[in-house]
Amino acid sequence: MRHLLLTALLAASRLLVGQTPMMTVRSIPSAPRIEDFMAMEHVTGSARQMTRIEGLVQRHPVDNAPVSQRTVAYLGYDSTNLYVAYVCFDEEPSRIRARLVSRDLIPNDDDTVAVMLDTLHDRKHLNGFQMNALGVQNDGVWTESDGSWDLSFDTVWTSQARLTSHGYIALFTIPFRSLRFQPKENQVWGIFLYRNVPRNNNEESYWPAYSSRIAGRTTQEGILAGLSTISRGRNVQFMPYASFRSSKSIDTRDPATPRFVTAPAEANGGLDTKVVLKNSLVLDLTVNPDFSQVESDQPQETLNQRFEVFFPEKRPFFIENASYFNTPINLLFTRRIVDPQFGAKLTGKIGKYAIGALLIDDRSPGEVVSQDDPLHRTRALFAAGRVNRDLRRDSSFGLMYTTRQYEGSGNDVGGADLRFRLNTNWIVAAQAVASTTTFLNGSHISGPAYHVGLDRSGRTLTYDLSYDDRSPGFVTEAGFVNRVDLRQAAQTLTYRFRPEGKFVVSFGPDVLVTGIWNHDATWLEHTYRPSFTFELARITTLSFFFSDRNEQLLPRDFAALRSGVALHEPSVGLSAQTSPWRQLSASVQYSRGDDINFHPPTGAAPYKAATTTSSVQLTVFPTRALTWDTTYLFTQLSSPSRDRAAFNHHIIRTKWNYQFTRALSTRVIMQYDAVLANQAFTSLATTKRFNADFLLTYLVHPGTAVYIGYNSDLRNLDPILAITPAGLRTGPRLLDDGHQFFCKISYLFRF
Repeated sequence: MRHLLLTALLAASRLLVGQTPMMTVRSIPSAPRIEDFMAMEHVTGSARQMTRIEGLVQRHPVDNAPVSQRTVAYLGYDSTNLYVAYVCFDEEPSRIRARLVSRDLIPNDDDTVAVMLDTLHDRKHLNGFQMNALGVQNDGVWTESDGSWDLSFDTVWTSQARLTSHGYIALFTIPFRSLRFQPKENQVWGIFLYRNVPRNNNEESYWPAYSSRIAGRTTQEGILAGLSTISRGRNVQFMPYASFRSSKSIDTRDPATPRFVTAPAEANGGLDTKVVLKNSLVLDLTVNPDFSQVESDQPQETLNQRFEVFFPEKRPFFIENASYFNTPINLLFTRRIVDPQFGAKLTGKIGKYAIGALLIDDRSPGEVVSQDDPLHRTRALFAAGRVNRDLRRDSSFGLMYTTRQYEGSGNDVGGADLRFRLNTNWIVAAQAVASTTTFLNGSHISGPAYHVGLDRSGRTLTYDLSYDDRSPGFVTEAGFVNRVDLRQAAQTLTYRFRPEGKFVVSFGPDVLVTGIWNHDATWLEHTYRPSFTFELARITTLSFFFSDRNEQLLPRDFAALRSGVALHEPSVGLSAQTSPWRQLSASVQYSRGDDINFHPPTGAAPYKAATTTSSVQLTVFPTRALTWDTTYLFTQLSSPSRDRAAFNHHIIRTKWNYQFTRALSTRVIMQYDAVLANQAFTSLATTKRFNADFLLTYLVHPGTAVYIGYNSDLRNLDPILAITPAGLRTGPRLLDDGHQFFCKISYLFRF
């Protein structure tokens, strides 16, 4: 105990006085080869001139303990690349977990190594480069203000890995032109080296020490010095694409006459351009971007939801450097931009200032109306701008503005935000914004919104306290705020006992308490949700929870109500996830209790009902190259008398992926979605839907790829395609309501 306390005090004092571990990387005359490291104990060739680093220490499961498996890292550079090599010894090499999967899809329980670079040395972002023991790549951007990785980031770099009789070797070759850094002769970057040994209770080890007793990651990064006279050079990228598709779909732009339309042969093309300015600013331009190859969304329950459900962005143009626009209140949600034709984005950093700017159109408003509608072929215009200034280590002040303009209507939002580190454990964040909105009919509303948050991070105790205030007139058409006219206070407390034993790694309670009121001081919701979690051996987590929620429904939100109705909704549940062997990982969730039916029969008021929800996810790796992933979601809501079901909702999704090589893969996704409704108790209709997607991918590196695919959609629609209040009329059989065959080729030119 005394040793652990001393470690925490030393780490805290290092943070406060600015004493940071440093390594000096050496220039080498030629690129290292992976064969130079195969002897493991002794290196050859140019590897002998590289900087050698040992001494990785654990963050999890035992903070500040030595890495369980000996790890040696080597670093060097030349005029074009940074080289990082890992020699990973392993006492049980047969237990190393490594699967041949698609890029960016490394399983969480694979043995991996990574290098994380803060190339601007501002302690705000990290570029992470990761590979498993078979050389499969994963890259992403860490944003300190969010405390999370954005794994949708993609750039060009080279990975090599070899399994050996004593462990494995990994070699990173990272081009300087794939990085953003200040235009200085002598570079000073932040750095972390990382190794994951999942079978040892998901062990994560770092150089330098990255303690869980201190809030923040980049505040504990090491310093990488010695890089001299390097440059990205002229960095201009062009990525043209050409695509062909043949399709069939339902055209519902004229609600009175829905019809099938076919496009037997449709060719398309577009261009993405990237220009790097002064090594640190990136200008992205796009003309007619194509998003047809975006990975499908993971299934989640959207039925009987009172408010809009969030789906993350997946399109490449929007996801790169998206963190430059992040604020506590989400003011830029780019999935609102459905079908752009032209766009420009500028992101990067100049000195202490981080800059983000976006200007793009959206053709979708003019595409969803019939051809005789005056709004046919009209488009909306989106713009966003953000400036964020560093104040001190891990503190900043920012301004942000967004606008959406469409045919005389418009929504403008602007405000300021602050992030301030109080000490090694406590961080406060605040934001104040205001909006003004003019609708197509000429009406106008406006209002402010506020957020204040206080966060504590530590080895055993984590605490979050937040307050949100959104006025009735606040609107952000470019962002994601799914509920207004509220004042919400929430706090979460987590405590972990850490015996770090052979079977139990940690255990402890979590408590969530929230209260929501509107601006008339009428309470809307009170929630108390305690839970208890065990972290066990074999990468296993088990959690139990009880939820006690009280919710009030008001007549202004539900016309069938004559007065406010308060409903008590208790529930209990459990969740578990495990990956006991390298061939299998699984998770399960189950809850039972009370909920509200927000889709009662037409004219009836929402009512309290019994509900059961469950989900199962199973991932199997029959071979290193084959992955089978299956998800099942089930939701049942009862009648008011609780003796029958108002509806049952089933979602089954299965995905098969075979990786012939790291570049060539084939993928099949099939999903069945069925709502089985009893219309005596709900206004929902019985619907059944089956999707099948087939894709063959040859991905050389991000930007250079060939896609060939086919997808189809079957629904229980009436062939007459008649319109009802709930949408297209359903029928007894599944009808082919849409399919397409497509081929896309893109190529990345870098100058």
